[in-house]
Amino acid sequence: MSKTKRPNILLLFTDQQRFDTIAALGNPVIKTPAMDRLVREGTAFTRCYTPSPVCISGRCCLVTGQPAHVTGSTDN
Repeated sequence: MSKTKRPNILLLFTDQQRFDTIAALGNPVIKTPAMDRLVREGTAFTRCYTPSPVCISGRCCLVTGQPAHVTGSTDN
């Protein structure tokens, strides 16, 4: 029986951080060495959107796969 190798997935939840606040994604001013390394060695999703405009409900949607009105988490 062969074992299927599964990838390791790490989701980072940064608070109030837009894509353009990471040096490796084009910001010439802000220094973000740790995030830059993750961009270089991992994957940066640069064409995404959030199902909710507030932090907690957006994270809840990502973790559960359900829209905010279904989970009941619609506000911080």
